[in-house]
Amino acid sequence: MLSEIAISDEAAFKGLVEQAKAAL
Repeated sequence: MLSEIAISDEAAFKGLVEQAKAAL
Protein backbone atom coordinates (compact mmCIF):
# COMPACT_ATOMS: atom_id res chain seq x y z
CA MET A 1 0.00 0.00 0.00
CA LEU A 2 2.58 2.54 1.08
CA SER A 3 4.90 1.61 -1.77
CA GLU A 4 2.05 2.14 -4.25
CA ILE A 5 1.40 5.59 -2.78
CA ALA A 6 5.11 6.42 -2.98
CA ILE A 7 5.21 5.35 -6.64
CA SER A 8 2.16 7.46 -7.50
CA ASP A 9 3.64 10.43 -5.63
CA GLU A 10 6.91 10.01 -7.51
CA ALA A 11 5.06 9.88 -10.82
CA ALA A 12 3.08 13.00 -9.92
CA PHE A 13 6.30 14.77 -8.89
CA LYS A 14 7.98 13.82 -12.16
CA GLY A 15 4.92 15.17 -14.00
CA LEU A 16 5.24 18.48 -12.18
CA VAL A 17 8.95 18.60 -13.02
CA GLU A 18 8.18 18.01 -16.70
CA GLN A 19 5.56 20.79 -16.61
CA ALA A 20 8.08 23.13 -14.99
CA LYS A 21 10.67 22.33 -17.68
CA ALA A 22 8.06 22.95 -20.39
CA ALA A 23 7.16 26.29 -18.77
CA LEU A 24 10.80 27.33 -18.94
